[in-house]
Amino acid sequence: MRLGSLQIHPLSFMAVFFPVALVLRFVMPDESVWIFVTSALSIIPMAGWMGEATEHLAARLGPGAGGLLNATFGNAAELIIGILALQRGLHDMVLASVTGSIVGNSLLVLGMAILAGGLKQSTQKFNRMAAGLGASLMLLSMVGLVVPAVFHMLEHGIRSGVETEHELSLAIALVLFAAYGLSLVFSLVTHKHLYGVVDEKDVDHSEHWSVKKALIWLVVSTAGVGIMAELLVGAVE
Repeated sequence: MRLGSLQIHPLSFMAVFFPVALVLRFVMPDESVWIFVTSALSIIPMAGWMGEATEHLAARLGPGAGGLLNATFGNAAELIIGILALQRGLHDMVLASVTGSIVGNSLLVLGMAILAGGLKQSTQKFNRMAAGLGASLMLLSMVGLVVPAVFHMLEHGIRSGVETEHELSLAIALVLFAAYGLSLVFSLVTHKHLYGVVDEKDVDHSEHWSVKKALIWLVVSTAGVGIMAELLVGAVE
């Protein structure tokens, strides 16, 4: 749906739950179930706006910086919820958020993209270097998730094992952070020539938002997600 030059998605109307959640929080703070439901529903359109703003920025900044933006803000909603829940000691909620993000991106989103591309195109072409780097990082992440879990199963209940498990998890987290940082250096600095560069002549910038507009929408939607995530986590607590 379009109003002038502004495109409105059907899910955008769910933003009406934003003021509803705020009213419930301050007027009826004991209605935790309804606060949870309305805040969760209001996060959906704002997460969509974040994704759309990121896509428009990516189109303006190019494939390298665009990929970084998508990787950074693509899971911003889950990351915000996870950080707030971790601060309040809701570890099961953090695990659920991280698991949902992994399953959603690695299986649902990727699978739907491959299916849609296969229905439209008989042959799909991918950047071999980007696909190889992504697969390597995914394999490394999988090992990073499996190793502490196996250690936990083998050393469950042993005090020294619990301390060692925490140290192991921290070491693996640092390795994963370092690997991700080095992958950014590889793709954006040292080997950016190996990634496909879109010819500016083939890009119709008139179809994309300006950088200023995209940044404003990104900041506003991120702030909105942060506010609703605070209400959501508080309701769960």
